[in-house]
Amino acid sequence: MDADKRILLVERELGDKLFLLIWLATIIQLVLIIVEFVNLIHPAFGTLIPFLQKVTATQLTTDAYLAIQLAYMGKKELTRWFGSRNISAVETEELVRRIRRGDSAVLLWGVVYLAGVLLSALHVIAAIPAELQRTFIQVVTIYTLAFVSKSAQKKRVKGNGAIQDAGGQTASTALTAEEAGLLKFIQEHKTVTAGECIRCFNLSRNRAYYMLKKMVSTGSIKSTGKGRATIYTAG
Repeated sequence: MDADKRILLVERELGDKLFLLIWLATIIQLVLIIVEFVNLIHPAFGTLIPFLQKVTATQLTTDAYLAIQLAYMGKKELTRWFGSRNISAVETEELVRRIRRGDSAVLLWGVVYLAGVLLSALHVIAAIPAELQRTFIQVVTIYTLAFVSKSAQKKRVKGNGAIQDAGGQTASTALTAEEAGLLKFIQEHKTVTAGECIRCFNLSRNRAYYMLKKMVSTGSIKSTGKGRATIYTAG
């Protein structure tokens, strides 16, 4: 196994471990806050199971959750912005997409926070648990920064694509060997579909569409039609 593939495997393994860690931490923090909700709604619940009276999210658990979130999002942004010079853009985007699976956590915390606001407004509980507010604010802040980072990176790539070199070629349109092979295939066959590219090059659907979209955006090929009926031709 060459060095590039080893790097790619390490990146994938780290991304998967961080994905499991962020969801484990999310579940633990969520359970602590839900138990606190129950105790606020039905104080008698804690008397039935005395141990649960002491179960609650604390500043320590919230800070620990923040640290895990920062590690998770930091890994994703480092991969997005820097990746590896020896790993193709397709593989880098694939790694980011694998880590992105945890982004739905922000929706989860949004639902829980809105539930707290509703219960408080209806006077079912006296106030929203403090650690729920802190957790929600830190999750929204981190994912908002990630969104800004993603937008900035897209603008950078788009901006680089507008710079022409002396030969008239776009500076950022350098293709990987796999992409060059796909481009040659399209040039030879005049018109192809995504399905043909997937079958001939043994690509996943996401990877094939990413490569085709990249080549369309750089002007290497053209596309007509929509969805699976899209036809790709040499630019």
